[in-house]
Amino acid sequence: MINNELTTKRKYELEQTIESNNDEFIEIDKSLSLSELVYLVEAFKMPYQEILDSINDYDSKRYNAVVFANYLADKYGVSRENIIKRVYLDNAATTFPKPQIVYEFMNEFYRANGGNAGRGNSTQSLSSGFLIQDTREKILELFHAPSKQVVFTSGATMSLNIIIQGLIKEGTRNIYISPFEHNAVTRTLHEFEKEKQISVYELNLDRNLNYDFEKIRYAFDNKKPELVIISHASNVFGLVSPVEKIFALAKKYGAVTLTDMAQTAGLVDLNLEQEIFDFAVFAGHKTLYGPTGIGGFVMKKNLNLKSIYFGGTGFESAKQEMPSSLPERFEAGTLNILGIAGLNASVKWILKTGIKNIYAKEIENREKLLKI
Repeated sequence: MINNELTTKRKYELEQTIESNNDEFIEIDKSLSLSELVYLVEAFKMPYQEILDSINDYDSKRYNAVVFANYLADKYGVSRENIIKRVYLDNAATTFPKPQIVYEFMNEFYRANGGNAGRGNSTQSLSSGFLIQDTREKILELFHAPSKQVVFTSGATMSLNIIIQGLIKEGTRNIYISPFEHNAVTRTLHEFEKEKQISVYELNLDRNLNYDFEKIRYAFDNKKPELVIISHASNVFGLVSPVEKIFALAKKYGAVTLTDMAQTAGLVDLNLEQEIFDFAVFAGHKTLYGPTGIGGFVMKKNLNLKSIYFGGTGFESAKQEMPSSLPERFEAGTLNILGIAGLNASVKWILKTGIKNIYAKEIENREKLLKI
């Protein structure tokens, strides 16, 4: 709430500031309060856009600018979009804004169906279970992978840890990675490498940042790969790796393959039904346009992967061993139902909009940015 009560002295100071500038544009001081900004607009007919433009120059006032814009919108009925403009360029960290249906469906579903899936037969619990299964099916449709399994986690980092640590527990030792891997990969590997449990090798690039397949073949011949990890697209450079070609080569040596699609799932079309893909990780809050706190991975159903964390699953609860079935083996604890609701809505939006249309819009926006 904005407090419009200013002291007589402060009002006089603001009046003197305006008079001394002879009605020309006033550089708004970043220490001005919301009450003072409102006073300038209402008492002196100051153009509010000029005020917002000025205070937007200061990071410390960005929140105030938004609140002030909301105040003006409510007071004068002006569209918020016409009062304050924002350009968001941090989509590698998380996409924003999400499609409107994501916000609406999360609110609607969680208010009406907040039950814990697999923990009872109440309407709320069953509704959550149906939602989870529907979301799994929609993700497999998006990735063209009907024969594979979706496992939900809190995000790409947990997914990568489950897969990498689980494979190391299975005995994996020689691991190849691209030079563009996220810390979720490199830090996990580092922990095991410093204990001399694994050996990590980097795939070769040429001077143009293209993969040098001749050198990669030589490296594979010299030290047979057991696991090959490739970031489909770098979160720093944006380089899209030729995962299909790399994995096709890795499979000739019998390697397990893992691609990190945190930056591409929902944006760059990839057919995960292909035999060359063993594991593919996704983050719900990036190019899948869902909320934070939800992600997962797609995997072949016949792969051996040990669990690295344990707990209740709502399934075979009398047994102390984790279930061997999928996805229960890797989904200990209560799933993020609210996050899955948002992911359900966002994946349906992508399927309806068309991934190729979204990608084309991405390229169009990139070209516009380069021209600025």
